[in-house]
Order: sequence, then C-alpha cells, then structure tokens
Amino acid sequence: MSDISVSDEPFVVRDAGHKGKGCFASRDIKAGETVLATYTPIVWKDGNRDWDRRVDTFIDLYDNLEEHEKQEWAALNSRHSCGAVERYNESLTRQRPDGSYLTEEQRRRFISLFLAADTNSFETADFNMNGRADDREDSVALFLKASRFNHSCDPNVTYICYTKRNRWVGRATRDIAKGEELFISYVPTHDLRKDRLVMTNQAWNFNCDCAKCGERLDTYTASLQTARDLATGVGGGRSRPPTYEDDADAMARQVHDRIELLKRIVSQGGETYEDQCRRRELTFAVWDAAVFHRNWFLYWRDRGAQKSEEAIKHLGLDRDCCVEALEAARAAWPVGHEIIKTLETDLRVAGLLWENTHAANDSSGESTSGDSASEDDDTVEIETGAARPGALGAGHS
Repeated sequence: MSDISVSDEPFVVRDAGHKGKGCFASRDIKAGETVLATYTPIVWKDGNRDWDRRVDTFIDLYDNLEEHEKQEWAALNSRHSCGAVERYNESLTRQRPDGSYLTEEQRRRFISLFLAADTNSFETADFNMNGRADDREDSVALFLKASRFNHSCDPNVTYICYTKRNRWVGRATRDIAKGEELFISYVPTHDLRKDRLVMTNQAWNFNCDCAKCGERLDTYTASLQTARDLATGVGGGRSRPPTYEDDADAMARQVHDRIELLKRIVSQGGETYEDQCRRRELTFAVWDAAVFHRNWFLYWRDRGAQKSEEAIKHLGLDRDCCVEALEAARAAWPVGHEIIKTLETDLRVAGLLWENTHAANDSSGESTSGDSASEDDDTVEIETGAARPGALGAGHS
C-alpha cells in the first residue's frame, strides 16, 4: 500500500538565489505528506567507468525522451569536471554505429547533458549482512523533477528512491509552511561538519551554508519545544532556538531531544488528522536516530574499531531505534504501507549487523541475535535515499 497518487505537487520551482532553482511550498504541507511521486526512464548501471558504453547509454536514453523531458534535462545545472569532459569528448569523437560522426556542437551539447546527469543522479545499492554496499547491483537514475530539490544537512523531506522500479517518492518529515523551501540531503547528515563540507564541495562544487553548517541554530527543535509547551500547558511563548556542538555526543542529544519532545506532544493528542501527522513526524524522528547510530557504528567499524564499546553502543541503539520507528510507523500508517515495509527491511539489516558483529567478537561463535542468516541470503535491499548514510542525492540545481 502506498499514498503516492499525487497529481498536483504542493510546491513550485523558482529562483533560490545563489543555489539556482529550488522547490518552495505552494501551500502548507503536513508531516508525512507526499510532496513528490515521480517516474523516470533515465536509468543506467554505474558499476564501472566504461566511457564508450556510458556515452552510448546516455545517447540512447536521451533520444527516446519526450521533447519536454529533453528540455528539462538540458536546464539542469552541472558540476564541471575536466577529467570527465575529456573522456566524454574522446568517446563522442568515435564513429557512431550508423557510420556518422557528431559535429562539435553536438558533442558540446551531449557533454553538457552527461555532466548534468552525473551531477543530479540518484543512486541506490544493495546492502549485504555486513552493511556494505554490493557494487554489483548499483543503479543510477536521473529524476528530473526531484533534481530540483536543494540540499540541507537538516532536511525537511526524506525520499525513497526505487531505481529498479524507476520511481522516486519524497515525503515531508515535518510540517512545512507555505513559502518555505523544501530540502533533501545529498550527504550523510550526521557526519561531522568538516566531512560534510568536503563531500558537498568535491561532489557538487559548493560549500554548504545551511543552518546546521552555519549558525547551528536549531529552529525545528525550537518549534517542537513551543508545541510541547502548548500541548502540556507548561511554559509559554516562543522558544529560542537551541544550538548543538559539532560532535557525536551533541548530535546524539539533538536527535533524541527531538524524539522526547515529539513523544510529549503525541501523548497529549487524540485521533485527529493533526495527531496522525504528529505520529508520522515521530516515526521520521526515531528513524533519523537510527540513521545517526548506524552512521557512527560504521564510522568506528571502518576504522577497525567495531569491537569497541562505543561502536557496540551505537549498533545496539541503531537496532533499538529501528524497532521503535517501526512501532511508531504501524501506529501512523495503514498495514502494508511502503514506509512500514522499508522500516521492516531496515530493521532486518540492523539485526544482521548486530548478529554479524557479535559473531565476530564471540570466540565461541554463539549468536547474540534472535534471527540468523546464511551467506546465501544475506543481501537486503535498502532503497531509502535519505534514510541511510551514503545514499546520493540530487545535484545542486
């Protein structure tokens, strides 16, 4: 079950200053509401850098598009890469399968299109029981409408990117007021600021200046504090935005502060549509905490410290948060909804990570997890873009 039958997106694309174009709410949007459900025929495998094959694939994809789709593709911004330009140009000078050669103008046009595709593409990957991506199955897609969302390290939209099904679905993780810009994240949101800036600069050629990277004023948490005070009748007035330091402990406090505030708000609610939206907002907040803890478990594991007390702590909290997020989702969406299915998959990955890590740490070989998985069935598909670290977002449009 899904709620993706959206005919009119609740946003408009317009000028976003130095960021180029951006998506802005054309009306108030509630937490959990679908903001975009879109399909694309522009999908390709990206497991290697066979430039001739890549060029042939792009040209075939482009030639089969409708004219308006070609224009939308050509209008996207791109990151200039001297190495990519050289390789694309070298491949485009080859004789085409029909015996013809492209003109210099055609080559320039295609290079611009290819760079736009590289900059604005979305990627998904299969994850095995070690939590590592299986590069054999990487697929990449260019979703023309979704490419217009700009980046924030504290986004208000999360997305599920099904490149195997050619579908992209974005949902609001919190209430978004009319006129407010809609953001997704292009990078793992819980990495340290310096690492996030390196990623945005190297991959998309911009230094992130979002609130989390700049003043670090957390206006979203402040809005939750105000809503809690109104719901409980305690306190009064508008809360001042808190600030959080740029370290793992502070980020942990931030994600868990949001959860506790939302729990207080939800506990005072009933069964109205507004209350249902708050339960969905709580689901996304708890899921974000799971993202945080898995991100930091992987941080320690990739540095050879997966047996450390800190790594095990984050791994356990990842699994606990996945369980809690799934419970919250089941209270907020109908049975069989794709959010619930995605969280069920994510919980299985968390369990496999827990089991595999403890099996490696336990010299007796006894499992500390309830479920087991063999080497033959340890691949689990994670199709959630912003819901897990390492997923690629759209380019800076």
